[in-house]
Amino acid sequence: MHKKILNGMAIFLIGAFIFLGVLIGIQLITLNPDNKNEKGFSSKNPPDFHFMVILDGTDPNYIEACKKGLDEAAEKYNVVYELWFFSGENKMEQIQRQFDMGIESNVDGIILNAFDTEAFDQTLQKANKRQIPVITIGTDIPAQEKVSFISSNPYRMGTRIGSLLQDYFEENSIDKGTVILFQSEYKEIQDQALAIHTSLNRQFNIQPIKNDGSQGNALNTVGIIQNSLRQYEDIVAVVCSNGEETLGAIQALKDQNRMNNIVVIGRDDYEEILDYVERGVVYATVVVEHHKIGYKAIEEMVKYKKGAFVSQYPDMSETILQREDVLRLRQNSVDEIGGDHEE
Repeated sequence: MHKKILNGMAIFLIGAFIFLGVLIGIQLITLNPDNKNEKGFSSKNPPDFHFMVILDGTDPNYIEACKKGLDEAAEKYNVVYELWFFSGENKMEQIQRQFDMGIESNVDGIILNAFDTEAFDQTLQKANKRQIPVITIGTDIPAQEKVSFISSNPYRMGTRIGSLLQDYFEENSIDKGTVILFQSEYKEIQDQALAIHTSLNRQFNIQPIKNDGSQGNALNTVGIIQNSLRQYEDIVAVVCSNGEETLGAIQALKDQNRMNNIVVIGRDDYEEILDYVERGVVYATVVVEHHKIGYKAIEEMVKYKKGAFVSQYPDMSETILQREDVLRLRQNSVDEIGGDHEE
C-alpha cells in the first residue's frame, strides 16, 4: 500500500516537473528579445561581438529610428545585438531587470537608456566588476563605470528653444506667462528648463509637467493639457518631448480653442507634425537624429572592445525645423524626384 502511494507521488511529481518545464520553456520563448540581427551569422561565420541593447520603448518612433542606426553599425562592424525595449508604468524596473540579465548572460557589452537611481548605480558597478562595458543613452549619470554617454545636449537644446520662443514672444508683444515644458522622468529636463528660463531673461514661468501615461501617448497628453489650462490661466507656450505629445497638445488646444494664443514647439518629424509646421499650426519642431545615436552606440562599443579611443561625451546634434525649413525640404524632395525622371 505504501509502495503504491509512493509510486503515485513519484508519478505526480514527475508530471509536475514536466509541466513546469514546459511552462518555463514557454516563458523563455516569450522572453526572446524584440529584435536580434542574427542574419548571416553561424558557427562558421561568428560575429565579432555580442551586445545587448535595452531601451525605453515609450516612443515607437524613437525605437524605429534607433534600430535603423543599430542595424547599420552592426552590419558594418560584424556585430550581433539583442534589442529589448520596455514601456508602461514599470518600465524602469523592467530595464533594470534586463540590465542585470545582460550581465549574467556575460554579453560583450551593454547599451541602454539609463536613469539616476541607487539601484541602477549598483547594477552598473556589478557590470564593472564583471568587466562588461556599459554605454548609456539619453541620461547622463554621476558614475565612472560607464564607457560613454550618448545623447543630444539638453542645455544647448533648451537654449535654442528659448531663443525661438523669445523671437515669437517679441513678434507678438508677449512679455510674461507660463511655459509648459513636458518632461520624462529623467533629470536632463532640469538643464533644458534652466536654459529656456535663461534665454527668456527669467521673465516667464517655466513649468515642467511629467507625462505619466503608460505609453506617453497623444490621448494622455490631451488630458494633461486640459488640466494645465485650468491650473495655469496664463499659458503662452507648450514645449513637447516627443511626437505623440505634440499631436496630443495640438488636439487639446484645438478642442479648447486656444491655438491662436498658445505657441507649440513640437518634437520629431512625423509627417503630420511637419504638415502642422508648414501650415503654421506648430511654430517649430525639434528633431533628434536617433538613428545616429543607435549607430554611434554600436560604433563606440566596438572601438572600446578593440582598445581604440572612445569619447566619453560624443555630441549628437539636434535639428530645429520651422516653416521655411519644411518647405525647403519638401521642395528638395520634389526636385530630386523630378531629376530621377529626367531622360
